[in-house]
Amino acid sequence: MKKFRIPVRLFCVLLASLFAFAVGCETKPDDTDTDTQTVTETEPESVTEEETDPPETEEEIVMVKVSDNLEMPRINNPAVLKSVNMDLNAILKNGYGAKSLVEDTFASVKNKVVIFKADRGYDYCYVLGKQTALAAEGVTTEEGFLLDLYDMSLIFGGDYSHDETGEAVKTVYKFGDTTLTCEDTAGVIEKGGERKEITVRTVSKMIGDDSDYTKLHYLFVKDIAEVIGLDVYFTDSGLVFFSVGEAFDHLRGYYVANEAEKMFMTDEAEIARYSQNMFISIPNIIKLTEKNISAYTFPDIDLNANVSVYAQQGVTSSVKLGPAIVAGQGENDDNYTVVRVFDIYQTMHTQFNAYPASVRGGVQVAAAVTDDGVNILTAPFKAENVTELRVFDANGAFKFTVTPSGKAPYAIAAGSFDSDDDVFAVAPMYGAGEETEVELFSAKNGSKLGSMKVKAGSKNKLTMSPVQAASGHEGLILSFGDTAYEVKDGEVVSVTLDGKTYNGVYASAFGGYVATADTDDEYKAFSHVIEIKDGVQNEINAGRKENMFVSTKASKNTDYIKHGVFWHIRVEYGTPVMGKLQNNKTYPIRTGGIDQFTIGPDVEVGKQYNTRYNMWEPCSTHRWGKTAQMGYLINYVDPESGEYLYATLNKKGMRNDYLELGSSFYNATYAPNIEALDKLNFWTRRTYMNKLATYYRKAPEYTVAVSPVHEHEIDSGSQSVGDYNPRMIAGFAQYLKDLFGTIENVNEKYGTSFASFDELDAPRGNKRGDWDKYSTKKKTNEYFTQWSLYNRYIVSRHVIMSYREALLAGYPPELIKAHQIPEGDAVSGLLGEADTRLSPIDVVMADGTGYGGTRYGVWYRARYNFFDLAVNSGQHTITLGEYSAMSTNAEEAYKQLKYMFDNGITFTHVMNWAGGVAQGDVMDKNEQYAIDKLQSLNEPKSASSGGTGDVRAYTDGETSYNIVEIGSKPESAGLLKSIKEDGSFEGTVYLQPFHAFVGVVDLASDVKATGEGKLSYELKGKVNAKGGEVEGFNYGDTAELRIFAKPTGKRTGHITIKISHEGYEVPVVEYTFNVTGDEAEYRYVFKNQVYLQDCVMTVEYDRVDITDLDLTMLYEMTARKYFNEVDPKPHEGGVSFDLMQ
Repeated sequence: MKKFRIPVRLFCVLLASLFAFAVGCETKPDDTDTDTQTVTETEPESVTEEETDPPETEEEIVMVKVSDNLEMPRINNPAVLKSVNMDLNAILKNGYGAKSLVEDTFASVKNKVVIFKADRGYDYCYVLGKQTALAAEGVTTEEGFLLDLYDMSLIFGGDYSHDETGEAVKTVYKFGDTTLTCEDTAGVIEKGGERKEITVRTVSKMIGDDSDYTKLHYLFVKDIAEVIGLDVYFTDSGLVFFSVGEAFDHLRGYYVANEAEKMFMTDEAEIARYSQNMFISIPNIIKLTEKNISAYTFPDIDLNANVSVYAQQGVTSSVKLGPAIVAGQGENDDNYTVVRVFDIYQTMHTQFNAYPASVRGGVQVAAAVTDDGVNILTAPFKAENVTELRVFDANGAFKFTVTPSGKAPYAIAAGSFDSDDDVFAVAPMYGAGEETEVELFSAKNGSKLGSMKVKAGSKNKLTMSPVQAASGHEGLILSFGDTAYEVKDGEVVSVTLDGKTYNGVYASAFGGYVATADTDDEYKAFSHVIEIKDGVQNEINAGRKENMFVSTKASKNTDYIKHGVFWHIRVEYGTPVMGKLQNNKTYPIRTGGIDQFTIGPDVEVGKQYNTRYNMWEPCSTHRWGKTAQMGYLINYVDPESGEYLYATLNKKGMRNDYLELGSSFYNATYAPNIEALDKLNFWTRRTYMNKLATYYRKAPEYTVAVSPVHEHEIDSGSQSVGDYNPRMIAGFAQYLKDLFGTIENVNEKYGTSFASFDELDAPRGNKRGDWDKYSTKKKTNEYFTQWSLYNRYIVSRHVIMSYREALLAGYPPELIKAHQIPEGDAVSGLLGEADTRLSPIDVVMADGTGYGGTRYGVWYRARYNFFDLAVNSGQHTITLGEYSAMSTNAEEAYKQLKYMFDNGITFTHVMNWAGGVAQGDVMDKNEQYAIDKLQSLNEPKSASSGGTGDVRAYTDGETSYNIVEIGSKPESAGLLKSIKEDGSFEGTVYLQPFHAFVGVVDLASDVKATGEGKLSYELKGKVNAKGGEVEGFNYGDTAELRIFAKPTGKRTGHITIKISHEGYEVPVVEYTFNVTGDEAEYRYVFKNQVYLQDCVMTVEYDRVDITDLDLTMLYEMTARKYFNEVDPKPHEGGVSFDLMQ
């Protein structure tokens, strides 16, 4: 497998200097797909790194500009927070201050929310302020819904250092006429001459081996709020919101309080590092509301959890983001009624099945904005017996039902429609006359407001959509295929059509209308919309991008096949910190601030962006070129463990280098919790892609894809499985603790005898017991299997975090591709085998992004080949970052290329082999023959296109575009794409809401219980495309529990949800609801990220009256070859969608 992608002409330059560069990989490769590797084992020496020259003296706290509108403090010495008794002036002097916040009293400051983190485990805490409007319209209209929580901060709770006699030092803070005094045993607030003593909770924490104890404190914030007179909101994690000005409604939008809470559920020491820390902890339990919980086994490989948390870290995209979107499974007999809510980064915030699993055929969605947030009306496409339509909020909680009087099924829409508030419009989908009755329902509570009798109708299918009228109210478009009408300001206006049958007529962001239609071309490939403006119709190609195939091997540009460039960019090499790694000194990588890890594309790269088609790969990997600087790093020995800190280690604790075709490369680690590598791997990606995105938005049509990863894998040698870096072993212990809770459970399950998790080790084949054996095909050691699964999780974690940086930069998900070696093809391995190379692809096939990989050889006839599995998992815009048929048969090379072209290939980076392997020149000529022959056909690509479906117009300030559903064929997945007025790709929205088919199993329905008891349900029932049973609960599988309950008496009731696997509880996903007040819905969603067997959900309740319990399992039929799941099923029928404006 190719280990490093740097053209020969630049490699010598790299050896001499490690500065920023961009590489267009169009030369011959450094190696082939053969598995020749690992020739050197290096044992660490017991030496201490010499630092003859001390590091440069830096200020302890400096302000660093991380974006055009945001500066954040960088703490070069975090210990300053514990050792210095900082008064207000010192805080301001050192850059912490929020001057306007300090000079005025809390109550007089407008449009702020002050966030106080009360943490019991540390001797300091923060108050963070945010200068943004939190009124209803402020939250929903602010670009990105972001809370840049680090724009101002100050220490609030006091340092509590002690003087020489051991007495606690009193700390005083003044805010206008309010004084806060933090003492050893009490806290005092003085305001306007009045004094109030505040209870101070004192806790102790042991530090060090000498059993020294330090008293830690925090103030009861209720008392603070009472004295200062602020609205306050509490969270279970200790996060407190003080609202200054208008009352703060934390439920308004899911990019406000709840996202902030995710970020704050972490250590204060981590928060103190600000953006230097690239790994803020993501909690396993995320509260969407007080009664709506999402529980994750390992949230760091959930894309939405990653993006939504880090979006609150002060990360701001360099480009404008788009709207939040809700999408439903499109009209198809097999589809259920699954609805997915996507945030402004187009990651899936939540999903739910709107109706029982017995209701099939797909579901429509319409989103309305109310005082309580966004409500989503749902309506089945085909169910004639569903006459009560269900409404949910943006977090998936059930709100109420709407009951139309007409005949089902119904067409639906949401808008103001001559009303002061948003309402839901409902009408029979199939009429029988010249008049259509449209009923209007309140979007706040479902009550009927009235109806409109429109003097227009047809027996054809009805679609409805909103349109902005001149009066400021929204009008309504009724489309019947061959006729369409707009109802606005009480009038009915006919839309001029040409007599053809259209899928729908919609308002355009550029004025007038757009009509969509099925394709009638011979290739079933074109996706046109019809612009209707001032009575004139104009056909516009909205799917040009989807009809094209780009290859580095194309020597010319034809209508549908273009020449492109592959840019493999090793972002870590160009960072300023690399220039400081000299004379065997590595400390700059550990002490350097984030500015030392900042890199961006140069002007020449920007010029290339607008002149030809490109696939970008700004990445960092475990494969390090053997330069002096990387040598210093790979040989650095951790003084604590005595082992290499930055290297992948084999089971003997030795380093293994790669050797391929005469070139050797260092093998770095992906181990968690190594801050220096975190910054080198992820801050570099963040800064590079953030700047690159500005070029992308200027010419989005020229960007075929972006891949922030490159063949990530763990390979510690042919005799070793997994990475034995000490941080990996510690991570394995934490992984098992999260899954099993106690070391006793681990010992019982795997036959180990560890005294604690600190003593836990991975299997090494050292005859320490059955648990230490390496598995073989004949006999499987479950402990070894879990070690293998853990290493796969670590690789997927690195990939997902890389994707996170691309999404935060503003790249839409379908444009983001993997560049993974497909396990089971190029890298062999089935569960339980001693596969020495771990290169998982199951996560990247099901995370909501596009897909790509590496593949050599002729394989298109092979059963269950990786490309076929990807296509049948719903991937239709596949890229190959490295490819060659490597065939001496020209027709075979062509047939494989045509097979890929017909099934969804978008880009190939074709490697050249002349001079590298035997008959390499023949292979290269055959690849040229294949692409030339394909170009001679001059056919458009059709896998992801062919017709158009729904459209929504979007305007935000000076930015306007139409979001069009590309693909209306029965087999289409439904690709949402933002287009300009001329139909070209605008760049903001590129989202395929469903890739694989989503299966639904109702595990429990209409269950009733009262008092005290326990209910248990097995999470099973999954099937594949052939109807065969699928074992286990895997990545992307979801269990959604809805309980309608109330307390049985005046006392608070409780509902506790637990998840177990193989008889062992997973402690990190356990959650207890407090049941109070009137009957309400309590929703618990279990989102799994790793392979679990024999999963059971247990519901324990006491003093509770359960009036209705429903449990539904949703699972994606994605291929997982590693787990022998090779019968996937793609999503078909397109989508329905609406904007959550």
